[in-house]
Amino acid sequence: MTDATDAALTELLARQRQLMEQAKVRIQAVEAEAETTDRLVRVRVNASGALLDVTLGPGTERLSRNQLGEMITRTAQRATRRAADRVAAELDELDTAQQRLLEIIESINPSTASIVRPAPHYPQVRQNPGDHDAAQPF
Repeated sequence: MTDATDAALTELLARQRQLMEQAKVRIQAVEAEAETTDRLVRVRVNASGALLDVTLGPGTERLSRNQLGEMITRTAQRATRRAADRVAAELDELDTAQQRLLEIIESINPSTASIVRPAPHYPQVRQNPGDHDAAQPF
């Protein structure tokens, strides 16, 4: 390899590392909300699905504790699916960018590309695939 090739590969690998760091920051900032159609319950979650906020609207006092609990649970699940979809979108963008970088690296030095190429990953399927809000594999 020449010094120019080494410099080009080093620059591309630094760009890949930068893309990964940027994606990490964006994923950590992901939040999603869901609200019941009657606006009695609104839930906000982070990227991992942890509850950040639950807002109960006027009228929830007429619900039983079980009804309210079920409503909060279903709303939180919808918000969590939305957050997971946003994370999946970030990961898809990162994967696309990494593939482009690997193609460039491969054109410069195929042996280096084989070293930095990630192992294949397999999609995970959500637990409620019949749910209309649930995306397919992520």
